[in-house]
Amino acid sequence: MPEFDTSAVERSWWPKLVVGSVVPRPIAFVSSVGRNGVANIAPFSFFNGVCYHPPTIMFSVQDRNGELKDTSRNIEVNPEFIVHVVSEELAERMNVTAGITARMSANSPRRDSSPCPERG
Repeated sequence: MPEFDTSAVERSWWPKLVVGSVVPRPIAFVSSVGRNGVANIAPFSFFNGVCYHPPTIMFSVQDRNGELKDTSRNIEVNPEFIVHVVSEELAERMNVTAGITARMSANSPRRDSSPCPERG
């Protein structure tokens, strides 16, 4: 079995190595709602099934410059969220939401980007 010595590569390459080790990599499109009622949807490439009993999935949210991303902040306040799997039909929408943006506001174009209706 091939081995890879991480000490032989600059640390900046580690994310590329980890991401490239799981192919094809599913992408979670996670929608959440913050304390102020503003919806957010964002893609996460570290996403997978964990077990089937109980049915459990996971996704990993990496902080940005030591600050929680909106998804983490929203889920801390409101622990309900929806995980969508990105299909070809959602790929373009997902790419639009992937950019770094200012914190969401009530007028955010991402507010109505959810690919699924809210539960009633």
